[in-house]
Amino acid sequence: MTRTRRDVIKDLASERERLAPRPAIMIEAKDRRNLFAVAGSASLCHALRRPRLGGARRPGNDEALVRRLPLRFGNETAFSVEQPSSAVGDAIMRQAFANTPHRRFNPLLEEWALVSPHRAKRPWQGGVEKRPPDARRRYDPDCYLCPGNTRSSGRTNPDYADTFVFENDFPALHHGEESPASPVAPTPRREECGPAALGGDCGPAALGVKCGTAALGVKCGTAALGCGASPGDLRSFEDCAGLIRAAQERGVCRVVCFSPRHDQTLPRMETSATVKVIALWAEQYEDLGAKDFISHVLIFENKGEMMGCSNPHPHGQIWATERVPSLAGRKIDSQLRYFKSRGALLLMDYLAWELAEEERLIARNDSFVALVPFWAVWPFEAMILPVRPVAAISDLEPAEREAWAEILRDLTIRYDNLFETSFPYSMGINQRPTDRGEYPGVVLHQAFYPPLLRSAVVRKFQVGYEMSGEPQRDITPEQGAARLRDCGGKHYADK
Repeated sequence: MTRTRRDVIKDLASERERLAPRPAIMIEAKDRRNLFAVAGSASLCHALRRPRLGGARRPGNDEALVRRLPLRFGNETAFSVEQPSSAVGDAIMRQAFANTPHRRFNPLLEEWALVSPHRAKRPWQGGVEKRPPDARRRYDPDCYLCPGNTRSSGRTNPDYADTFVFENDFPALHHGEESPASPVAPTPRREECGPAALGGDCGPAALGVKCGTAALGVKCGTAALGCGASPGDLRSFEDCAGLIRAAQERGVCRVVCFSPRHDQTLPRMETSATVKVIALWAEQYEDLGAKDFISHVLIFENKGEMMGCSNPHPHGQIWATERVPSLAGRKIDSQLRYFKSRGALLLMDYLAWELAEEERLIARNDSFVALVPFWAVWPFEAMILPVRPVAAISDLEPAEREAWAEILRDLTIRYDNLFETSFPYSMGINQRPTDRGEYPGVVLHQAFYPPLLRSAVVRKFQVGYEMSGEPQRDITPEQGAARLRDCGGKHYADK
């Protein structure tokens, strides 16, 4: 029998009354692919209607059937509300979530985050930083990144006209020449030391003997513990039944100057100039990834003093590492598992859902979409996703690079316009590792983590509960996306 929205509301209200006497009971609503979920109190199920972007209402939602399946959350009983993805927003992103604490699941990192929207109304009596004046000149003779200037290493920058890349004078990693002259264990590839779910052994990679708890069934020994290398091999170390582990890490760290102008930032640059930055990112990804000891290339930018940036000249960094970093590895692993179990791309399924929902979209063009992730932790966190599934920046066509530059400029202008300041953020580009392995299911994406919360001078801190419990945010991702949508157009400095 076809059921209307009124029937759904009545049915869920009855369920709420039945569950009310049991405080341990929770209601979880999720997409049918189990990609993302929200968990909140049972009292949230009374409200299904919510506004959509542009006020449009899609047909077919009234005919959606609701199934309740028993689930378990530790010692708690829960009920799952599952619907076709075309209607799932009407069940899980209802208006009640705008003011009620709840948790959201991040399928990339496979962790939950607490959302406490009511806390945004509390008075603020904490510290307030002054807005830094932006009085930079086109050229600063004391800047070690400006063209023609001498860096602290004694090297002189060329008189570059657009982009410029060089090896960091104070790198976090070395190529390996500084290591002791002793036998070195083979460089581990990801297939040798990735999670067991991917078919490889886990633990540091020098490693070739079994130790630690035998029940774990994994290899985690080191050369120093009996695989035949000399005692002078300092590539890895293990003690305390595998609880204490260390392994040397080689890599290459480079600095990428976006522009010769000291007073520029990505939102203030022309799209054509940003295209050159993306071209350089692609060139560096291929160059560094071709090195036989490099397994992963991470491109990132820390913008603003608030994010620890030591120089205001527009620039980013590239760290190419011997092993896949932990957070990047978790994102890769979750995508591989999703592809293995479902034969589909996690981020493409997620993007399709977001395009249907619309509420967290910020901007889009033919090739890229900027949105606030459903599971976002930072107040105005954002992600840029390709419409065509590509695994690495080097896979993009010229037209796609230009489209990426356009939406990157669009998003960062909105950031600056939000509080009329040069908006600080940390940005990273996640893509396919470079260890010559097979990574079906991995999709390129660019993530932005800005700290500002209430104004140009009030920021979000990840402390206390976040450091000892789980990530937490105040304003909802939907509220953050709505505010960013309202900040488009010209840069505030040009108005």
